[in-house]
Amino acid sequence: MKKDIFSIEQAAEKFNPAKDFFDVSAIWGKRPALKIVRWIYNTPITPPQVTIIALVFGIVAAFFLARQEYLYLCAGAILIQIKNILDTVDGHLARARNTPSRIGRFLDSIVDFTTNLAFFIAIGFHLESQNFPAGIWVLSSLAFLSSQLQCSYYVFYTVSYAHNVNKQTASRVDETVREEDNTVYSDPYKQKILMILQKLFLLLFGWQDRIMIKIDRWSLKYFDNSPSNWYLNKKILTMTSCLGLGMQLFFISLSSLLDQLYFYLWFIIVAGNFYWLFLIYYRMKGKTWKI
Repeated sequence: MKKDIFSIEQAAEKFNPAKDFFDVSAIWGKRPALKIVRWIYNTPITPPQVTIIALVFGIVAAFFLARQEYLYLCAGAILIQIKNILDTVDGHLARARNTPSRIGRFLDSIVDFTTNLAFFIAIGFHLESQNFPAGIWVLSSLAFLSSQLQCSYYVFYTVSYAHNVNKQTASRVDETVREEDNTVYSDPYKQKILMILQKLFLLLFGWQDRIMIKIDRWSLKYFDNSPSNWYLNKKILTMTSCLGLGMQLFFISLSSLLDQLYFYLWFIIVAGNFYWLFLIYYRMKGKTWKI
């Protein structure tokens, strides 16, 4: 059954207008993603297929970033943003069709991890070829770790917010395998794929999720009673969204265009982590939660 453009876009949104918050990380990909969703809504293209296409663009972008020539850096920057848009399309398409899935949820995160890792490896090769010191690989590794943890912090509170406003989502804050995860699909093949992806997800992200849960619980210890809007404060959600993957990819693209990838590594490690720590402190300020 065909839907009008407004209905498709409305269904594709993460939250309805009354509960939505300004997501800084979605600035660069949301509008073009919604247009693509309209174009492919009535086609056989599935969200997981879009995710795989995003993976291809990401890997090609990483290949370009690893090269020395400036034109390759520009091409990589463009492809990274295409990857970012497609990374937004898959989730929007699934919501528009009302077909969010656990398989798609894990596949999307695994692809994000893979491409993000590829970008930092590529940056390492690029800077090494420009005779930067051997320690560039330590710097690149620290930047990758910082990027992952910053994104996980954003995801933790976004998913927590979704559950608190009763928004149907295929994601959980804690993705540890539960009994119900073994019976999600009646098709044995799909169920097997789900289990493989979920276990791979836990290998890549499980430790990150545990860190975010511990940070959250530690932060709440500063209150006698849990603030009623601890997960619902839109102002802090907007501030936290600056750590999202969309912003991370934007800064990689910008640094590529400016040929300042070495500066980008320090930016993520110093400025990114300082801002992350500031957000943790800001959440713990009791006066923030007065209603």
